[in-house]
Amino acid sequence: SHNLQSPSDILLLYPPSITLPLMEALSRCRADPPPPTSAIFSPLAFILIGREDLASMEQINRGLQRNPKPRSPMARYLGSTGGGNGVPSSSSSSSHPNPNEEEDKDGLSSMELFSSMLFPNDTRIHEAGRLLRSSRPLFLRVARAVEISDHDYERVKQARLLLLCRRAVSLPLGRGMLTFGSIKPMVADPLPIPDLCLAGRVPPNDATLQLDTSSCPDDMTVWPEFHNGVASGLR
Repeated sequence: SHNLQSPSDILLLYPPSITLPLMEALSRCRADPPPPTSAIFSPLAFILIGREDLASMEQINRGLQRNPKPRSPMARYLGSTGGGNGVPSSSSSSSHPNPNEEEDKDGLSSMELFSSMLFPNDTRIHEAGRLLRSSRPLFLRVARAVEISDHDYERVKQARLLLLCRRAVSLPLGRGMLTFGSIKPMVADPLPIPDLCLAGRVPPNDATLQLDTSSCPDDMTVWPEFHNGVASGLR
């Protein structure tokens, strides 16, 4: 009755006492789902447990002419554009964009979801994607002493953010190796290039703090932007 379409909907609707067993059930169903030919699960049920590949097979079995729009990046790997060999095409990733889904320009979210279906108990790809993602604000937590002023505290946060950003601009090198050959681009389609985010996410309200680049060299992001483009081209 609540029209659940993703695990995040369960987290928002129900308390933890109900959410935990439901998430455990989704995890077990995802690892060992019923076959699409059994007609036990509907296509939306397969999408809810994160098995959009089986949802597509179920829709074919039911003779549907139109596929629903999946809510996860795994839609890049489905056969809506003929990419049924496990390697997505660049046109399939942009043919039916979901406005509610963050665009996966770096290709890490797609790889995480695809690998989790093949290896549900192996989180190494997920951890590598988390470490190599440079398109999102960095988590910035700076302890504040009682005697420090607001001005000095902002200087401390900027100094800490500068260290994190220097690490973040080197991440495209590793991302290029991780996502090498992960898509089949069309000749006329532009390659998606993720942003190099020089901003921090400050708890507890996740406010965004931009890096003050006035004291940084003018060419601070020249080579990182080059490496970022090369990493996108290696996909």
